[in-house]
Amino acid sequence: MLDISLEESSGLDLLKDLKIQHPSLHTLIFSMHDEALYAERALRSGAHGYIMKGEPPEKVIQAMRQVLAGEIYLSEAMTKMAAGAHGRREAQCFYD
Repeated sequence: MLDISLEESSGLDLLKDLKIQHPSLHTLIFSMHDEALYAERALRSGAHGYIMKGEPPEKVIQAMRQVLAGEIYLSEAMTKMAAGAHGRREAQCFYD
């Protein structure tokens, strides 16, 4: 688990460095920052999931288990948002 906000650097920068040294490392971002703004950046930086600090403990445990199993974890709302954006991109390509 890694937070985005660190005292001396960005957690996303640290994640990129960790992924270079340990490519198979499974990382869950656990942050107070809005998932809608940071989840995609975290995934592009090498994270396997993103969860907000305000989530109930059972959701955090679920996210940890999913990431440790090699799966991607995002909240239901973020997953729906990403699926909707993907569908809109596919539709746009179809009509172009």
